[in-house]
Amino acid sequence: MSFAVTTVITLTSAVNNAGTVLVPYPAGRVQADFIGSNAAPNTGFVVLNGNEVYIERTAGVRVGLTYNAGDVTVTNNTGVTWPAGSTIQVQMGRIGNDQPAFSPGPAITPVTTAFGTAADALVDVTATPTQATINDNFASLVRYCDRLNAVLKANGLIG
Repeated sequence: MSFAVTTVITLTSAVNNAGTVLVPYPAGRVQADFIGSNAAPNTGFVVLNGNEVYIERTAGVRVGLTYNAGDVTVTNNTGVTWPAGSTIQVQMGRIGNDQPAFSPGPAITPVTTAFGTAADALVDVTATPTQATINDNFASLVRYCDRLNAVLKANGLIG
């Protein structure tokens, strides 16, 4: 897998959910680098404000990349509006064997827990918290961190 990255682009207007923004190809790249036998679908992503990473996928919370003759259409399917003034940087995947253009961070070892029951939401510990409620919240946070770790690894951002 090879990657190409756009320069940082500042949005001049908001990009609503399901909205689009056009970005130029990275320097030295053209449409042919990303289509046909060079295609590597669902390997790109968008970084919003240098912080939020949205992966390229065909469904769910994601971005879509369409490689046009002179530019790339980025479709925001993240469920949120990207405000005007925000910055985006787009990584585009293509066939090849070089390293990702975004430098991977250090490897992260998954955290394990032998206590609590994980859920997709934290619960209020109330004025008189119980050990079980606190353990469940910690187990939920551990599971969330492990899921985040898996996504970062899958997208080449960490080792």
